[in-house]
Amino acid sequence: QNQSMLAPQLLASPLAQQIGVALVATSPGLVTSPFHFIATGYGLSVAALAIHALQGALARGQVSPAVWAQGGLMAMFGMRLATFLHFRTQAESYKARPEMQEVKQRMAAVSLTKKVPMWVGVSAMYAAMCSPLQYAALSVQEQSTPLSLAATVVGLSAMAAGLVLEAGADSQKTAFKAQHPTRFCTTGFYSFCRHPNYAGEILFWAGNFLAALPTLTKSPSRWMWSGTGLLLIIQVMVGAVKRLAVQQETKYAENKSTATQWKLYTSSTPGLLIPGVAWPQKKK
Repeated sequence: QNQSMLAPQLLASPLAQQIGVALVATSPGLVTSPFHFIATGYGLSVAALAIHALQGALARGQVSPAVWAQGGLMAMFGMRLATFLHFRTQAESYKARPEMQEVKQRMAAVSLTKKVPMWVGVSAMYAAMCSPLQYAALSVQEQSTPLSLAATVVGLSAMAAGLVLEAGADSQKTAFKAQHPTRFCTTGFYSFCRHPNYAGEILFWAGNFLAALPTLTKSPSRWMWSGTGLLLIIQVMVGAVKRLAVQQETKYAENKSTATQWKLYTSSTPGLLIPGVAWPQKKK
């Protein structure tokens, strides 16, 4: 009898619910392309997990202003990203890129038996990334200490700054590429570092973790699960930046029409993620 009751209890656990929400949001990739898992499905998962956390807190009748702010920022981040990625992947100019043609061919060759582990893996990762909000929403409101209040305020500020930075960088690059399709963007946020959109994303998720830090420290399992999500997304972003740095070097430095401008840009803007800091080192 105890064993028969265990399965429903596990399914009703916050962790299982988080992963389940992400699985639903990414599931279209099973019938379309696994690219959905890491593109539109990513944004949809974040937005859905934010709404799920806020709904749960509302049902319990305890939503603090900090949780409202954190959940609202996460929902905006997810919806904005999903919308942006959807329209970008549908654009003919984007589909025509050689690297995207290569990605399309690779994704088309992925079998269902390989899609399923990818689907479950990325969904679990998204659930871990968003779990600080879930834990903050589940926590009973307590009197804030100056230190916990500072962590929450700094975290929420970092989330807002990361959202503005990523959205602004995406918008600036899209507008620039529409006018100069063969050139690299050097204006706006791109005049400070070469990949401000990825910097904004890392800043957002670091802020999400920090905003819920007072609740995460109460449980080692919460700390480990949420920390794993943060470390994974940072690893993914840094890896993507390294790959892009190599691609851009090949595309612009080895092209006679852009080599001089690229050299000037990279010497004046050495930072890939942080202005003035040549980190991370690009892959060779």
